[in-house]
Amino acid sequence: MSLNKKLDKIMQNVRVDWKRLFREYGIEKLLKSTLEQVLTQDKTSNITPALENIMTWATFNLSDIKIVICGQDPYYSVDKKKRRVAHGLAFSTLDLNKCPPSLASIYESLVKDKLIETPPIIHNLTNWSKQGVLLLNTALTTRIGEANAHVNIWTSFTNKLFLAISEHFAVRNKRLIYMLWGKTAQKKMFNIDSIHEILTTAHPSPMAQRSIINEDEKFVNCRHFSIANTKLEQQDDKGINWNTVIEHVIYTDGSCNLNPYGKGVTKGFKANEDSQASWAYIIHNGPFKGNRDSGMVKIATDVPIILKDAGTGKITKTKYIAYPTSIRSEGIALIKALLYIYNTQPRYTGKIIIKCDCNHWVKAFNKYKWITTNRKLINVRNLDIVIMLRQINAKIDEKIGVLIVKGVKAAHERKRPEDINSTDYDDWSCNDVVDKIAKSTLRTFISENADQNTDADNKDDSGSDSDSSSGSDSDDDNKDTDKDDDKNKKINQN
Repeated sequence: MSLNKKLDKIMQNVRVDWKRLFREYGIEKLLKSTLEQVLTQDKTSNITPALENIMTWATFNLSDIKIVICGQDPYYSVDKKKRRVAHGLAFSTLDLNKCPPSLASIYESLVKDKLIETPPIIHNLTNWSKQGVLLLNTALTTRIGEANAHVNIWTSFTNKLFLAISEHFAVRNKRLIYMLWGKTAQKKMFNIDSIHEILTTAHPSPMAQRSIINEDEKFVNCRHFSIANTKLEQQDDKGINWNTVIEHVIYTDGSCNLNPYGKGVTKGFKANEDSQASWAYIIHNGPFKGNRDSGMVKIATDVPIILKDAGTGKITKTKYIAYPTSIRSEGIALIKALLYIYNTQPRYTGKIIIKCDCNHWVKAFNKYKWITTNRKLINVRNLDIVIMLRQINAKIDEKIGVLIVKGVKAAHERKRPEDINSTDYDDWSCNDVVDKIAKSTLRTFISENADQNTDADNKDDSGSDSDSSSGSDSDDDNKDTDKDDDKNKKINQN
């Protein structure tokens, strides 16, 4: 890869507002020359973070910044799969299994500050960045296996970057809160305007903790996080949720023209070529809150099923045609929602809670999610959806964290809860909304197809006189063929 392509890869996700800041304060060329020096000195395979993650801190909205936490240089280690754990956010790591000692001290401080109950199992701090916490190291790269390898290369740029950020907000009369931990970070104090609030304490590393005799002076007792939230609230701003776990709550539903309420598993499985079904999901909580999608269920022609002969015990694999049903629509809604989260969410950042009113899939997911042998999937219908859900669960477990599927009672089967601030009300209202989206999608599709069929019938009627005058048997055959073609088109559209 050429040097220019490497630079492009590094800068590909940097926001426009950050690029504008680099230009306005004359550090754009300095950033480029610094990166060139790093890339010339070391092979790409030896540099951490990965090229695409070096500028992660600049992929969040500049104007949202409330707090700046200054780190030193990135984690230089790799995880068990030889992947870099540093990803461009100070103190944050992609390693799900191991919490760095400094981050463990940060968690301990948060617990003592009563801002979290227990140390999180997620060590990716993206949730902080999304709320306006800039996690910026004094050196943006290092060499794998070696601390402080690029510190001297980055000093000039990060000094000017701190100055640029400080002045950018000072001229807009917005006060930032800086947390400078340890002597290296505190050197940046000279690049910060006096309008801003500066909190200083010892570095959170265990080594720094052990060197301090006075307990009150140790990092774990600094209370910086609660102090920062108090100051933000005094400025009529919202405090930071210091929990690292991002909890996605998603509601799913499906609808079918043959059984609009999907009552009963047996009824849900009945279908033919005339059945139509739709799926829908909405995201109620998390960074993608408000996102929603819906669509139609297609006919699946090669759905596998494993059968066992009751008499001989012989196991055979076969396939069947699965027409759209309420059961399939509910399962596909789960798949669509999970794929959206999986493809857009950074690694190791939280848990996903799916809530649906289809007990069939709640039970099926929890029963089959960790099954690795097909022998335990005998006589399971909609096996294509079961297998895909199982595969997605495994990927989410590796990439994001935890996946939970819960059942909720359908909104049309119960009364509206009185407490609008309760989880019960959220379940009722969100199920009601996603149910209406699915039904609306289904109605729209059926209406559009009905209009198309009407137009086709009108065209046939307009040509009926000329057809009858010919009295040809071959014309009658053509009409039958046209009807068969229309029917096949309708099936394919489903």
